[in-house]
Amino acid sequence: MNEHLMNILRDATQKIETFQNHMKNFEQHPMVLVTDVFTDNDILLPLLIQRYGDDVLLEMQQYWYQFFLPAFQQYLGVDGITLLYDPTIYPAPIQICMEEEIIAYVDIVGHRFERTEPAEVTEIRNRIHQINQEIKELEKTLQEIEPATKNILYLGGANPFKLLDISVRKNKYKSQLTQEIRQINGQFMELEQEKIQLRAALEAVERNNVERDYVLDRIERQIRKLPGYDIPNGEEYHEIEEIEGLERRYAE
Repeated sequence: MNEHLMNILRDATQKIETFQNHMKNFEQHPMVLVTDVFTDNDILLPLLIQRYGDDVLLEMQQYWYQFFLPAFQQYLGVDGITLLYDPTIYPAPIQICMEEEIIAYVDIVGHRFERTEPAEVTEIRNRIHQINQEIKELEKTLQEIEPATKNILYLGGANPFKLLDISVRKNKYKSQLTQEIRQINGQFMELEQEKIQLRAALEAVERNNVERDYVLDRIERQIRKLPGYDIPNGEEYHEIEEIEGLERRYAE
């Protein structure tokens, strides 16, 4: 066990020496963060820094990004984008923005690149989902009243007074039932028509995002050249996985 411990300490010492060498010339070669420092999900360096406090870790991240972001943007080689990050968390994913919209995130510690869905697309998809839910509710309502179309007394259930009233005023209840079904069918038609329009709008938005997709494709090609990046296909960005014990968010 002692020999194993010594091997661990020896390996840690070697890594620290490597970090020192990288940091000596960091300002001249900031891309070392993605080519050498954070290439194998090694969190030893941030753990060492965090021993001196979370504020120190955030300050170090700010120092790194001050030099890294301009170099990274130059490496990506794409005009019209801006790189931002949230200075209150670590590790802070880099936000790739185009025309004030976040189009992708890059996590240089966890080696992740993920595209975001355009806001218009998200809004349309959400509305289509809502329409589908509304249609299900209407279908449920129709199923509940369907037996009454064959026997109007069904509306009375087990209530003898209601059954008596229905038997006396069948025409009134049949008229009300017909009107309710007509209204539900009308809602069906309106929702289906809206869904058709939304799908057409979705296709139009996707066609108009050709430039956005072109920019993202170029960015992705460059990031794939970096060591260790796992780029999912067609997944929405949710939230960069935090390194346990390191994420900190400060209230203003």
